[in-house]
Amino acid sequence: MLLTITGLLLLALCGLVAARSRLQLAAIAVVLGAGCLLSLAYGISDHFTGEGITYAVLAHFNYGVHRGELGVLRFPALLALVLCVAAAYLLWLWAAASRVRRGNRRPVPARIGWCLVLAGLVLLPLHPAVADLHALQRQLAVSDDVLTGQLRWSVDPAAARPPRSIVYLYLESYERSFLDESLFPGVAPRLRALEGEGLSIHGIATAPLMNWTIAGMVASQCGMVMAELPGGDTSGGYRPGVHCLGDVMRDTGYRLSYVGGADLGFSGKGRYYRAHGFHTVIGLDELDAEIGGFPRSEWGAYDDIVFARARQEFDRLRSGEDPFALFVLTTATHPHDGYPSPGCDTGGFENPMLASAHCSDGQAVEFVRWLQKHAPDDLLIVVASDHLQVAGKASQLLKRKAKRDNLFLVLGRDIEPQVIERTATTLDVAPTVASLVGLGITEMGLGRSLLLPAPTLAEQYGLARFNSMIPGWRTGLDPQAGMASR
Repeated sequence: MLLTITGLLLLALCGLVAARSRLQLAAIAVVLGAGCLLSLAYGISDHFTGEGITYAVLAHFNYGVHRGELGVLRFPALLALVLCVAAAYLLWLWAAASRVRRGNRRPVPARIGWCLVLAGLVLLPLHPAVADLHALQRQLAVSDDVLTGQLRWSVDPAAARPPRSIVYLYLESYERSFLDESLFPGVAPRLRALEGEGLSIHGIATAPLMNWTIAGMVASQCGMVMAELPGGDTSGGYRPGVHCLGDVMRDTGYRLSYVGGADLGFSGKGRYYRAHGFHTVIGLDELDAEIGGFPRSEWGAYDDIVFARARQEFDRLRSGEDPFALFVLTTATHPHDGYPSPGCDTGGFENPMLASAHCSDGQAVEFVRWLQKHAPDDLLIVVASDHLQVAGKASQLLKRKAKRDNLFLVLGRDIEPQVIERTATTLDVAPTVASLVGLGITEMGLGRSLLLPAPTLAEQYGLARFNSMIPGWRTGLDPQAGMASR
């Protein structure tokens, strides 16, 4: 990317001197403008994904255009960058046009200007954004309907029990690797100790189209991948017609709440939760209206504010007689640097992401201990990551681990401490949670309960092959296909 920016600066400088006619200036301006647009698109995308322009970018942009909720505008630094680049380009265009209009005192041969245009046209296809767009186009062009036959919605009446209340804590990008003392000594000692007190399932991978927050939530609550196709039906947030945990719980009599510190409009989290059975949905704007004046990070309210509001919501929910589900999302370990709450114990780690992970370790376990102290006897507590971490300041350290998986820990007064090893994906979390709370669901979409011996699709096909099947399958899937059996 640095070479690309250097090339654009050289093109701008040389073009300023070499342009001799309006036609030549227009050609140079088009090439330079295209380079600037590609660089902005790649740079902003990579800031969020760490992988350049991916399907996640397309999904966010498509959702924002359809819903008018392009939450990226909540990031003033990025908006300022776009405005600065646009201003610099217009300033260059004005200066170059002025030189052409006046005529160069020391004219450069016309062929030099055309050589610049040719060089730019040759180099543009080598831009990393072009490679990403080609890869995305190939991904969307593939059509493979094999997995449609694997869609399931199975309920075992014998496994159904009186529904249990649950608090599900999503720790942003907090994969199990942070608990590895050999790799990250002292980063997550409290979560590591907590893991020994409950059911811990190892081997839950992040499959394609599940590696950003809302996509991880959709996978772990619906057993399905996202469906934000360009021009597709986005009613209800994501893939219409899919029955998710929230829908089942609502139909069973649960009261449902979501609490997070980020903007609900960004990627449509708010619309998703409201469309799938949640009665109370709280994000940055709602916290601002209730509290106001609190410090915030690039991603919204810090986690100390979120946990305080989650405690209030828990007290409200447990005061009723119906079972309830409270879903909470943190942001402290969001890439790139992490965003620990002011004054949080960061353990003295120099790496900002490890410092944030240590902060989150303390805050999460403190919240869990508070829940255990105030919990009804049947309460289940799930502590899990939404997806593996990408783009963060600890990315290179995390890549040293041969096998990376998501954190998934279940605590409850009748949950026996044990470790289950499976080859699975976040799709399998949805039916597993449904089984744990007593809904009797054993299969959900492409997900299979990890508490039963039946193989997951990752085990049936092999994780590598299953991962390769997902992108092609989802592009041609009828949202209603295979779900009628519910």
